[in-house]
Amino acid sequence: MKDVVIALGLAFFPVMFTLTGLWLAARSRADRAEETLRQIALGNRQILPNQSASPADVAPTLDAILLEVERIAEGQRFTTKLLSERRDGTPGSSLGRVVTPH
Repeated sequence: MKDVVIALGLAFFPVMFTLTGLWLAARSRADRAEETLRQIALGNRQILPNQSASPADVAPTLDAILLEVERIAEGQRFTTKLLSERRDGTPGSSLGRVVTPH
């Protein structure tokens, strides 16, 4: 019993110090993120001095993102349509026998 208590005591301190260090690092990162959000909310452009954030510069990027999102949505609609058509028919009857070219 004494050996178990000693082993747990020896394991406790490294784990405690590791978790404390990880918590402090996470808290520091959260503070930096909050400060960045605060600067963005205030409209401070010194966050990324080498990049401008004018609407004219952002518009092409947003258009590209919207196009990709629309492509993903179209793929999902197509897949849903195929799955619903397959489910509506009786198993195997809608597909019938498939002859492959090879």
